[in-house]
Amino acid sequence: MNIVACKTKTEEASAIREASRILTGGGVIIYPTDTLYGLGCILEEKPVKRVYEIKDRSRELPLSIAFADISMAEDYTRLSPEDIEYIREFYRKQYTFIVANQSVPSYAISGKDTVGARIPDNEVCRQMIREVGGPITTTSVNYSGEMSATCIEDVNREILDAVDLVVDAGACGTGKASTIVDLTQGGKILR
Repeated sequence: MNIVACKTKTEEASAIREASRILTGGGVIIYPTDTLYGLGCILEEKPVKRVYEIKDRSRELPLSIAFADISMAEDYTRLSPEDIEYIREFYRKQYTFIVANQSVPSYAISGKDTVGARIPDNEVCRQMIREVGGPITTTSVNYSGEMSATCIEDVNREILDAVDLVVDAGACGTGKASTIVDLTQGGKILR
C-alpha cells in the first residue's frame, strides 16, 4: 500500500499528480471527498471490477460516479435544464443525483439506465478528476454493509492493502453518506 499525504497545499499538488497517474494507469485509489473517504477508479472494466471485489459488493448494485463539474457530468449523462439548475443549486450539500445515463459504461452502473452522479464539494477530489480527464467511481471505503471511513485509520487493513494508492487528507467530510436525490422522479429523496 502506498500512502501519500495531502494535508498542505504543497502536498496537495503532489498527491493529485500521483493519484491521477495511478488512476489513468488503471489503478484503484482511496481518496477524500466532502462526505467520506471514497474508493475510486476510472471507468474501465478491469478497475471497476476490482472496486466491486475490494468492497465485496454485489455487481447488482451500481456504483456512483464522481464528476469534476456539471459540464463533465453533461458529457456522460442526459441532464435537462431543470436538472442542471437543481444540481447547480444543491451539489455543495453532499447530494448524489440520480439522472439519466448517456455514456457511463453499463458495467459501472449494473446495467441501469440511470447514474448516481456526484460533484463532491472537495477541491482535491475535483482537481484529481480534472487531471484524469474524466469521471471516476465513488463509493464508500468499506465492505458492503459496514461503517464508512472519515479518516484513513478507520479503513479496514485488508482494503488498504488491496488498493494501489491512499490519498491521506486527514479527517474528511461530514462522516455521513451523501443524500440521494432522484431527479428522474421529480427530486424524490431516496436516502
